[in-house]
Amino acid sequence: MLDELVKGTGATDKGIIGREDLIVLNQTKMPAIIVEYGFLSNENEEKLLLNDSYQDKVVDSIVNGLEYYLSLNPEK
Repeated sequence: MLDELVKGTGATDKGIIGREDLIVLNQTKMPAIIVEYGFLSNENEEKLLLNDSYQDKVVDSIVNGLEYYLSLNPEK
């Protein structure tokens, strides 16, 4: 997913951060992710988040990442 977001939006790869305190990631029986593709507290990211074209790129990147994951894990 991260690779697709970086490739599709040109965003900086800030890595994956594990969080043990998030139930949605650690106490489910299904694959789960949280996608944070910007923060409104960051002026530059806020401008991107308000841009329709950038939003489309983010959505396309998420779809591409999910399709790739499902191609590797068809039983999911």
